Amino acid sequence: MWDNYSYVLEHHVVSGLGEHPLRTVSPEHIEHLLVDRAEKGFSPATVRRIRNTLSQVFRWGVRRRQCNWDPASFAEMPPARVFEQATSRGSRSPRALTADETQALLAAAEPTPHHAMLVTAVCTGARPGELTAVCDEDLDLTRRVLLICRAWKSSGGFRHLGEPKTKTGTRTVALPPIAVEALRVHLTRQQSNRQAERWPPEWDSLVFTSSAGTPIHPANLRRIVRDLAETAGVGHLTPYDLRHTAASLLSDRGVPNHELADLLGHTTTRMVETHYRHRLTEAIDVAVNPMEQILRPDAPEPG
Repeated sequence: MWDNYSYVLEHHVVSGLGEHPLRTVSPEHIEHLLVDRAEKGFSPATVRRIRNTLSQVFRWGVRRRQCNWDPASFAEMPPARVFEQATSRGSRSPRALTADETQALLAAAEPTPHHAMLVTAVCTGARPGELTAVCDEDLDLTRRVLLICRAWKSSGGFRHLGEPKTKTGTRTVALPPIAVEALRVHLTRQQSNRQAERWPPEWDSLVFTSSAGTPIHPANLRRIVRDLAETAGVGHLTPYDLRHTAASLLSDRGVPNHELADLLGHTTTRMVETHYRHRLTEAIDVAVNPMEQILRPDAPEPG
């Protein structure tokens, strides 16, 4: 929360309103700032967060007699057309690989230490922060399931393991055979490397690590995925695109939207009317057969 407020204040409020004394800021000043950010391509959620953060600042000022009122509470959000007409601020839209592109990507990754990580990403749709937080105790390869119960968080410039992003983020996902096989090979190789190279013991439980046995930093994960995508000839790719790929491939194979929401750890789905679903003990197996057929089309169909 501190990091979020600091970012909004430093990157939006100070640059947009910093020259105005607190007592002179008006709703019109704030509306001008909000429109400016909307026109630069920031999402409605980001623009709303700017206004809400300003409102908290002014309420703090009123309580301490630094100002007389909260002009942010009277500032209106930019009209929807402003967001619709805004030019992109340089960020690319998420993309999803086709089945052929996904197979090419995994083939390029197979000789590398990151093959199992990419297979797991595509087969589970896990968020990047969830994927790199998987620990040994979260995997049961005998039962062919993965418990997603933690994710990397940032606070005060430090990264630490915490809970998944959403209330339904903790979930048990069944793994297709291709993922189980890749993970078995990966864990065997990793254990050998850990013993031979004396990796730091504090990260012994992490399933996916750097070549030094440490947690994979988000920037390094982006580089890994980018380089493998370049090798595979599938164009620019980000770790989050693997999540979009999982959802799109499964949707194409007829997996219902509410089951995709379960798999991805969403509380709702925007593709159909809102659904709320909770699974306590049953493994979410919607990815097993479709992913096996997508990624290994020559394999015999399960009986």
